Amino acid sequence: MGPQVHRAIIQLPRMVLAAMRVVGVTIHQEAQANAPWNDITGFARAGLSINVSRDGALITLTLYHTMYYGIYLELRWGGRYAIIMPTLQANYGNIMTAVRDALGRIWR
Repeated sequence: MGPQVHRAIIQLPRMVLAAMRVVGVTIHQEAQANAPWNDITGFARAGLSINVSRDGALITLTLYHTMYYGIYLELRWGGRYAIIMPTLQANYGNIMTAVRDALGRIWR
């Protein structure tokens, strides 16, 4: 195994994790800004949260509700008030671009 491949294996998870954290900020802001429900207390919108974590080679970006009734906003009324999946789907291209850019920085 050449030195460039070895370096890539070591750096890739860190680079992708950093890229996902940057994309995660945008996704979080977009979810809060575009949530389709009318706020009564503001708790549901403020309770939208994002977590980017790493477990070995697995990197996970999770957008979630912290309010107990978030599940109803997502699933009830035929998904009319859903924000999590629509936001993640709308940002799929941004996520893949961030991963591709991380790969590109390693192989320069």
